[in-house]
Amino acid sequence: MKTLFSARALFVLSALFFVWVSAARRLSEQGLRDTQSAIEAFSALAHDQATVTARLDSRGVLTLASVQAAKTVALAQYAAANDTDDVPHPLN
Repeated sequence: MKTLFSARALFVLSALFFVWVSAARRLSEQGLRDTQSAIEAFSALAHDQATVTARLDSRGVLTLASVQAAKTVALAQYAAANDTDDVPHPLN
């Protein structure tokens, strides 16, 4: 019976496969942590969880929306754009 790969080649291939699987696993774990952080940040911006809507499209992209989060971001942008001195100003 003829073998396609020598024992050394199989060892190298299996080692490379192990490294690839380990790297993919680390990336997916990091991706999950990043996703969790992003959802938690959005949740903090929204304040009221009842205002949050979510949509998952066919590509697996999750879109979160909230009127309250949009208002919070708009307020922060306004405050940053109008911060000309170090004196506190009311935002209302």
